[in-house]
Amino acid sequence: MTDHSPKYGNGKICYIEIPAIDINRSADFYKKVFGWQTRIRGDGSLAFDDTVGEVSGSWIPGRKASAEPGLLLYIMVDNIVATIDLLIANGGTIVQPVGIDAPEITARFKDPVGNIFGLYQLPEKKNKGNIDMSKNKSEKISHKDSAKSFLQLVVARKIHDAYATYVAKEMQHHNPWFAGDAVSLEKAMEENHSKNPHTVIDIKRVLEDENFVTVHSHIRMQPGEPGFATVHIFRFEKDRIIELWDIAQPVPKETPNKNGMF
Repeated sequence: MTDHSPKYGNGKICYIEIPAIDINRSADFYKKVFGWQTRIRGDGSLAFDDTVGEVSGSWIPGRKASAEPGLLLYIMVDNIVATIDLLIANGGTIVQPVGIDAPEITARFKDPVGNIFGLYQLPEKKNKGNIDMSKNKSEKISHKDSAKSFLQLVVARKIHDAYATYVAKEMQHHNPWFAGDAVSLEKAMEENHSKNPHTVIDIKRVLEDENFVTVHSHIRMQPGEPGFATVHIFRFEKDRIIELWDIAQPVPKETPNKNGMF
């Protein structure tokens, strides 16, 4: 008879506390998407166990959501494509699409509260997810997703991969501080990220109109800084970025505008 009870030992990761606003809503999300089991603890609070009975935890109201991937936890799934569909159907959003960490099969998502987690699918199960990692990523996804992935790769300091995957060799840009070719901009990005290795991006909205994509984001170069509101406008040709405009506006620490910048 197979023993499914948890294994205990020194150093084991055993318990996770997840920030929540509405505990029941969060519990419903993780139960529907990942199949986590919920139970009532002795103190009356709602807890969960993962699908293999190895990790448990609870949802904590009033705690700020983990909206930046500092410490990042990955949840293993059988079918990453089907899981992404479930995430979106239940109020989650994808913040890093499949393909960024190729050949590893991963993605990142925000739950309805804003907590960021990773998804991971074992390589031997890649056919179940209908993922062909051998194809050029720009052939598989929309211009909108290509633009998002390009920015996310750049911020992840995988700048050469971003250019090799999404940028046309003859790409031109309109940043006034650098020469207008792709090689010059790539070099400038490398230098910038060597000086600011903790840069993070929070993509707020993406608009697509024919071969143009506009991405509105919040970029922070250093932890704790207000950062910048940025707009990147991409023009695509044959599924490659052929032209780029970028605009940035500093986020003030204080503002009379109650609507904020995002």
